[in-house]
Amino acid sequence: MLKKQVSVQKSGLFLDEEKGARWKRNRQRIEQKGTAMKGKRGITLVELLIVVMILGALAAIALPRISQSASNARQRACDTNISLINSAIEMYYVDTGSYPAALTNVTNNTTYFPDGAPVCPLGGTYTMNANHRVTCNH
Repeated sequence: MLKKQVSVQKSGLFLDEEKGARWKRNRQRIEQKGTAMKGKRGITLVELLIVVMILGALAAIALPRISQSASNARQRACDTNISLINSAIEMYYVDTGSYPAALTNVTNNTTYFPDGAPVCPLGGTYTMNANHRVTCNH
């Protein structure tokens, strides 16, 4: 029975020594990693400037395209309004048997434009010519 107690004590010492050795190795690894990181402190100013320059170049390419797209959209909206007014003039002709004397006879009529007369998104005004077709002066 005495031998068993000694062997238990020896095995307990062995486990404690093994844990101690593992702890020491882990501690050394942590210290080595800490010394390796001492030279690096994050992003340098040069790296940051390069990123800012790249973003600036992308913005310089994208912004003119976006503003061009907005201008094209306004022009298309104006063209669509002209087409709608021309269609309303034709419907007025079918309903009354004659073309309107003035453009306001059609645009102010809620039968053809229940939400009100179309407005040119480019700031122009719509006029009706002698052929009963609408143009815009933008």
